[in-house]
Amino acid sequence: MAEHAKGGGEHVVSVMGSMPPVGPAGSATPGFFHSLFSLRTVAGAAGLAPALILLALSGVERFDASAFGVLGPEIRDQFHLSSAGYVSIATLTSVLPLLVTAHVGYLSDRFNRVHLAAISALVWGATSVLTGLAPATAVLIAARLAGGIGYTVNTPTHPSLLSDWYAPRVLPIVFGWYLVAYSAINLVAGPLAGAITAVANWRVAFVVLALPTFAFALLLLRLREPARGESLGLAMRREDATGVIRSFRELASLRSMRRTWASALFFGAGLVVLVSLLSLYFQDVWHYGPATRGAISALFGLGGLFGVVLGGQLGRWVVASGRARHLPVISGLMFLVGLAGGMFLLAAATSGPMAIVAVLIGSIAYGGWSPAYYTQMSMITSPAQRGQAYAWSTIWFSLGGVLASPLIGRIGDVYGQRMAVVALAVLVVVAGALALWISPVLQRDVDATREALATPV
Repeated sequence: MAEHAKGGGEHVVSVMGSMPPVGPAGSATPGFFHSLFSLRTVAGAAGLAPALILLALSGVERFDASAFGVLGPEIRDQFHLSSAGYVSIATLTSVLPLLVTAHVGYLSDRFNRVHLAAISALVWGATSVLTGLAPATAVLIAARLAGGIGYTVNTPTHPSLLSDWYAPRVLPIVFGWYLVAYSAINLVAGPLAGAITAVANWRVAFVVLALPTFAFALLLLRLREPARGESLGLAMRREDATGVIRSFRELASLRSMRRTWASALFFGAGLVVLVSLLSLYFQDVWHYGPATRGAISALFGLGGLFGVVLGGQLGRWVVASGRARHLPVISGLMFLVGLAGGMFLLAAATSGPMAIVAVLIGSIAYGGWSPAYYTQMSMITSPAQRGQAYAWSTIWFSLGGVLASPLIGRIGDVYGQRMAVVALAVLVVVAGALALWISPVLQRDVDATREALATPV
């Protein structure tokens, strides 16, 4: 439904709900940075506890992912793997479980999402411990595959819960600070993994970093699950959720969603492999040990933290000004300018410090695209299908990683890690161009979703 305005100083009704006028007279929500001092007010009746607990669970999962990336050379040597073998294990075991995310999304639309998230966290904690104890490659692969369940459930479930707990007009702020804190945790994940390995060994690092998971999973079980559409004043029944095939067809009917999936395919091919490749790059090209690689991981997290803050502020601006169609432009430019640019610089680096600067540039974009993306997805999908909407995007993202990982690992073995980084950068360029292509059709799909929900204005 198109926006309507009544008079110069009255409220504007848009897809994000009733909003005060923007511009010199005020804005719909506090500025992103200023909102830090009024988060309780921004959070509303739901309070901060839901976001904080989900953040904690995502953070401890990040410990595991960061450790497997930072400690890649040690794991590769322990199990006598080639670079291609390690990259394939790291990538495929993290993304293969995501190929069933659509079914997980369906479960999150039909069953209690709080319980699903807590169970997945407990499973992930157990498999992280098993990773540290793995006596053979086969056990390592099995542990990593099972551990992928954590991310598989988090991907559709966490954003869906946040979208129902918090009002649409403050979602850019909620997602922004949620991702800021997530990136802040990443600052300590890599250094912790590297430090524990330097003092003990890589196996101890996985066991120690898994322990907080169990406490946070129990805290999550104390939360009440919000009704589907609660933040919109709706109360959709779980039975209203559509099946996997029907949801796919309905989502695919949206041009903005089809273009999002196309971008996700190439972005996944470039990004999933990069996380595993960085550690091998700094080991093989610059001969950095685990402690130094852990520090570089912290720098990557610092850049990502700044990127999320920047992305959250940009997302808040475009939503508050009624220009939601610019959300994919934010993501596209982050891909093209920051991430691909940083990766090309990394491939061409003539010194270790130059390579580290390249990582910092890329990390800003790595964090900066996500607040706009999550807000965009919440705007074009019905609350009854949000779990599956996030899930299908993740499937295309994961499929890109699955297809690219063996090829990129082989390029690294044959032509060196620099050429592998160049190949990844080209894939990210394609993803960025496709993300920009979403903008012309986004507002039409947002309005169509609004009309389908028949929200009173």
